[in-house]
Amino acid sequence: MLLVSAAVLAARGETEAAGLSVQIAMVVPVTIAVERAARVRLPTSLHAMYAALLLSAPWLGAALGRYAAWPWWDVLVHFFSGVPIALGAVLLLGVAAARRSLVMPPGLEALTVVGLHSLVALAWEVAEFTADQVLGAQTQKGNTDTMTDLIVGTLGALLVALALYAHRTRGRFPWLARFAGARTDLACGGPAQPPPA
Repeated sequence: MLLVSAAVLAARGETEAAGLSVQIAMVVPVTIAVERAARVRLPTSLHAMYAALLLSAPWLGAALGRYAAWPWWDVLVHFFSGVPIALGAVLLLGVAAARRSLVMPPGLEALTVVGLHSLVALAWEVAEFTADQVLGAQTQKGNTDTMTDLIVGTLGALLVALALYAHRTRGRFPWLARFAGARTDLACGGPAQPPPA
C-alpha cells in the first residue's frame, strides 16, 4: 500500500510525500524483525500503536494533507512516536533482564529507555537526511525541524520512562505490567520471573 501510495504521490509531483512513503515502507517489518530476533511476542497494543504511527505520517500527514493544513501535525507525530518506541524498549529490557536474571535499578532502567528511544530517533533523522541527499526528497526543513523532531519524540519517551519509574517504585500505572511483566518485582529487589504465558 505504501509503495503504491509513493508511486501515486510521485506521479502527482509530490516528491516529499512520496519519499516519506518509501521511508515508512522500509520500516514496516521492524516489529516482526524484533519479535524474531528477541524470540518474544510483542503485545497487540504495541503493534497497533506502531501501525498508527506509520499511517499517521504518510497517509494522514502527507497524502491527506495534514502537514500542509496543520503545521503542528509533524510535532504531534514525533511526540507520539516516542511512546511505542519507549514501550518497546521497556519490553525488550524486561525480556533481557528476565533471561539473564539481571536486576536494573528503576532510575537506570528509565534512563536506558530514554537512551534507546533517542538512538532510534537519531537513526530516523539520519535516514531522512540520507533520503533528502540521495533521493532529492525534502523531509528535513533544516536544523530547527530536525531538533524539534528529536526533542518532542524524546518528550514522549520521557513520559513512558517516568511512568515506568513510578510503576517500579510505587506500583503506579499497572498497565505497564503488560510490557514489563517479566520484571514487576525488581523494584523491591526480588528475583526476576519468567514472562507470563
